[in-house]
Amino acid sequence: MEQAVVLGERILLVCTARRAMPVVRSSLDAAVARAGVSRRITELWVSGARDAITSGDIATHDRLIGQQVVGAGDFDVIVFGQVSMVPARIPLPREIARRIVTGPEATVARMRALVER
Repeated sequence: MEQAVVLGERILLVCTARRAMPVVRSSLDAAVARAGVSRRITELWVSGARDAITSGDIATHDRLIGQQVVGAGDFDVIVFGQVSMVPARIPLPREIARRIVTGPEATVARMRALVER
């Protein structure tokens, strides 16, 4: 999550599973604390996306995520809190997609930083 904290002050945290939100938020808050900065974090739970992917409707899952992210407003960074959300960034406009940080990418960046110390 350090990557998201470094990239901007206004962070949109997006999850499709309600139970995931507090877990991912805690990780993001910890990254903010480690950095010693202040960030404005807005949570967005994408209603219906989890049900769609559970039933095998990946297109609806990705569409719901895209619609709600686009409609959420202007943010410096958008964090996709679950690995299942990664493909949903592909159809998004480039100016939005380039601001997305995914959980797997954030984890790899954090591990790389720890190993390089």
